[in-house]
Amino acid sequence: MKRLLAAVLLTRGWIAIRLGQLDEAQRVLQNSRHLFNDLGVDSAPYTFADDPNAALGILARVGGDLSEGQMHFEASHALRTAFNDPEGMALALAHPAETAALQGDAREAERRYR
Repeated sequence: MKRLLAAVLLTRGWIAIRLGQLDEAQRVLQNSRHLFNDLGVDSAPYTFADDPNAALGILARVGGDLSEGQMHFEASHALRTAFNDPEGMALALAHPAETAALQGDAREAERRYR
């Protein structure tokens, strides 16, 4: 039941981002992440899009907090690595590279793209 609630909150968070309800998105995505963390890695999201860390990273970037976004993307990459999800790992690496580029750090962006 906890896994289902975490997934529903995650979906609600993505919808809130798309609707521009950023405070609501932050609240429900953090709740989703806490539930997934309580369940452990065996119950972690299956894909990058199902990862509250990825959604929180995008939310932070939308809000202009690039450092926080970077932190969430790195957490997402660690989870994707633990799940041996190559596509998710690639996406989780691309977002930090884009964030580094937005911060004006071309060297770090290039390093992360490799």
